[in-house]
Amino acid sequence: MRRQDTFGLDRNQRADVFSAGGMLSRVADHPLNAPLIGLSRTARVERATELAVEEGDTAIVVRVARAGCEERVASAVVRRRADGAVLLAGWQVEAGFNHRTEAIDGRVCHRIEAARR
Repeated sequence: MRRQDTFGLDRNQRADVFSAGGMLSRVADHPLNAPLIGLSRTARVERATELAVEEGDTAIVVRVARAGCEERVASAVVRRRADGAVLLAGWQVEAGFNHRTEAIDGRVCHRIEAARR
């Protein structure tokens, strides 16, 4: 079985997925969030709590809605290994947030959480 990382979305989060050339190809939005408006027509919108990294993905950017606006809170690049694994790596996480991983059914699920104070 080929390893394929996933990203778990929390309420008020969305993940923008980019393909080669920096083109926005998919947007994963938590199902309990308000409907998205004003997105590129070329991007596929998925209402989901978990996003699977796919072939052709190059990066993801995680955004959080706060006080009526969105802010970028983390990003990662997609790495492909010779054995076919598709992994999220090189996480850049903004201050006030933490990157957490957990193993689920042989896959790694990544999450971004607000830092506890």
